[in-house]
Amino acid sequence: MCQKVLTQLGYNGNLTRLPSGYHAKVFLLNQSALPVVLKIISKPELADGQLARQLLADMGLYADELRRIGVQSPSIDAQLLFSDGQWHLVITSPYRGLDVSTTIASAPAEHSLNVVTDILTLLRQFFLHPVATQSLELQVGVDPKPANFTRDEQNQLNFVDTMPPRARRDGQPIVEFPIPQSAAGYQVAYFRHFDMRGILVVLQTQLCRLRPQSRSEFRSTIRQFADEFRGNGLVTFLDEFAGTRFVAAGETGRLEIIESLGTDDMYEMRDIGTQLIEENPDLYGFEILEQVFALSHFFHDNPAPGNIELAKKILSAMTCRQPLRSFDSTPKPVTA
Repeated sequence: MCQKVLTQLGYNGNLTRLPSGYHAKVFLLNQSALPVVLKIISKPELADGQLARQLLADMGLYADELRRIGVQSPSIDAQLLFSDGQWHLVITSPYRGLDVSTTIASAPAEHSLNVVTDILTLLRQFFLHPVATQSLELQVGVDPKPANFTRDEQNQLNFVDTMPPRARRDGQPIVEFPIPQSAAGYQVAYFRHFDMRGILVVLQTQLCRLRPQSRSEFRSTIRQFADEFRGNGLVTFLDEFAGTRFVAAGETGRLEIIESLGTDDMYEMRDIGTQLIEENPDLYGFEILEQVFALSHFFHDNPAPGNIELAKKILSAMTCRQPLRSFDSTPKPVTA
């Protein structure tokens, strides 16, 4: 299907495939002196033409909002293309370099930490625009995964994730596309993209996923950033976060923390998983951490209860330093 879209667009060569998410295909176009990124999004929900046109308008709104609050982000050109009975969202933008995930994961520790500091500097532009003075909620939302930031030729960090567009349409936040199926799922989606607390927790877990051995430094850097916004309770939240309390807890206390977690606590689970990997790098491989992330994945809604229970069993076994033979096969997450 993607090839048909490319053909309709007139692109038959000079394409380099770039990393992308499940519903997107991303290419680098080398047809001119100024390389262009082409992203084709083919979500089932785009079969609804009215919904697809609204999404297109929302992307323009988000781009305007990013410019308004001073976020460095490349301009985009988005269009809808009909092929094989459904609409496809086609986004082109100037190439601004590869995302910084690889740098964070594999560069020398000091260089990696510098990239994290730059991400926080860019995020500050979002944090400087709350919905009200001392509020934790932001006017403009953001997904702070390192894969959503790139470094251009001028060494400038860019935010490049414009889909879904996390703007406020007529005052209502756009948290996901499509909208989460449950009220609980909507609240989690809002928390992780429009709330300072959720944004920093998502960033921390993703950074520690890439580089567990630098977890202590990442946590310290994020807390120092949060201290700039002390008046709204952001630092208190980080200090009382389950993943933070887990660090200093004994084995019994750790097991109690894990047992207390519910289906809304996927970021607590992920944070605890990265702590256990940092402590036991030779006992548990990264594939175990990836299982925890897969089981706690937000896919249109909160994870299924069965996946959460399995993630908790894995974390409990790791806490007790038990072998994980029974979890050797990667579980297949299902939606709630």
